[in-house]
Amino acid sequence: MIDKLDLEIPRTMPFRSDFAKAWNDPRNDLIFKKRTGGLYLVTGDLRGVGIPAMMSVGHKHHEKLGPKLEILGAGSMTFSQWVDVHGAIFQGEAWEDAILRADLTTDSRGVPVSAFGRAMWCKNKHTNQQEYGELQHMVTSVNRFGAQTLYYGRKPRQLRFYDKTLHRLKVLLPQLHRKQKREGLDLSTFEEVYGYGSHEIVTRAERQMGARETSKAWGVHSLGEIHRLATCDPWERLRFADQARGGRDFAELDGARRMLIELLRERIEYDGLDSTRAWAMGRFSKAGSFRKFWWENEHLLVDSIPFVTREKLTEQYRASILEQLAA
Repeated sequence: MIDKLDLEIPRTMPFRSDFAKAWNDPRNDLIFKKRTGGLYLVTGDLRGVGIPAMMSVGHKHHEKLGPKLEILGAGSMTFSQWVDVHGAIFQGEAWEDAILRADLTTDSRGVPVSAFGRAMWCKNKHTNQQEYGELQHMVTSVNRFGAQTLYYGRKPRQLRFYDKTLHRLKVLLPQLHRKQKREGLDLSTFEEVYGYGSHEIVTRAERQMGARETSKAWGVHSLGEIHRLATCDPWERLRFADQARGGRDFAELDGARRMLIELLRERIEYDGLDSTRAWAMGRFSKAGSFRKFWWENEHLLVDSIPFVTREKLTEQYRASILEQLAA
């Protein structure tokens, strides 16, 4: 599904007259919580007038750019609801809005983050916050609250795998409880809000596509074309165990090579595949030698874990986004 959505409105598209009257009235600045700073002259929170969005107007460096509309809670909304947000503010058609950022996500139940870390690696991205040559990418892992988070690349274009259950339990549910306390409501349980128990493992796979990446990667420029994202593969840069090249069986290797494979597998168990791969790459000085080693032994190093495949991730993603865009 699309969990976050930022749009650029055409500069010539006018506000609705009722919204323009409220937005331009200085007496409403507190309602909109208007502020300055950043790349735009003014940013406002539209939730004060019942619109789930943030809006920024007047880009400081590119005057031809239109307002930026950040739809809040886009992941829990449908396509028609995104259009309704646009329609509450602007007179023109929502189909013309350019896509600035779209976070494409899917959830895997029962598969921990560590399993993904052992069963896949990301092409053209390397590990331990190091950068190699012209690739200019990185991947790192972070441990918080006892759960691992994997980051591949840098924002605004990044792949992430993290413990969604823990995120909901430690961040999102407390936010909801604070809101319910302010409104004098009974506090909801985790299961009431999210539809499953807090003991269940759910890993969120997320591709942040900022800086108009949907346009540059797949030619999906505007909200009117967003349905085409359902045919795209957000995980195209990932390589999984079922894609590993074949080679000699472990029993056919000599003692030194067996020992090396066993040591590398032990390191993968603790540090993950990408981290180990980058560490090993730094030990090969001759051009092409690491690539040859990896091709010959990849099938012995990458864990084959059920449900951790690009095909499965893509299937889950497409099912969720089709449901979201159909409504």
